[in-house]
Amino acid sequence: MKRALIGVGLALLTMVATPAIAETNPINPDLRPAAASTEMTPSERLQVTHKDRETIRFVVHMHIASLSQQRPVLFSKTFTKKTQEAFESNAHMLAFFSLRYVPVRFGKQFQFDGLSLAGKVPVQHGYLVDKTGMRWRLSYGLQHVGNGDWRIISTIIVPAPGDPT
Repeated sequence: MKRALIGVGLALLTMVATPAIAETNPINPDLRPAAASTEMTPSERLQVTHKDRETIRFVVHMHIASLSQQRPVLFSKTFTKKTQEAFESNAHMLAFFSLRYVPVRFGKQFQFDGLSLAGKVPVQHGYLVDKTGMRWRLSYGLQHVGNGDWRIISTIIVPAPGDPT
């Protein structure tokens, strides 16, 4: 059992040894917000209620807080069932993303930015400052899972020097 855990740990370490912060997430593909087209009519844009916006912010906040506080059960609840099922346990999921999203794991300050509704899914943006003082732009794609609930389906983390605008 110990050898298997060491093997898994080494495999995970190898995956993140390269600059992996902004790479494609193997569990959830990168989500790039679609540019708003002048041909897009208001009825074609995503419609998200005020309550949905609050729920989306809550899920993103819980995701960031549970990762930085290393709370596996809460962290796994921020993802869809499909993503959760890709991992052996909540602890394995947390370990994987802790290595993959180091800035979020050691984030010191987070500020929400806009919610993009121009693509096929809403994308909640924000800025995070990590423990070294580096600023990151976080973009979370979310999926409505019924009963007013939203879950994360993708995350993009890129360096964001300067002040958020």
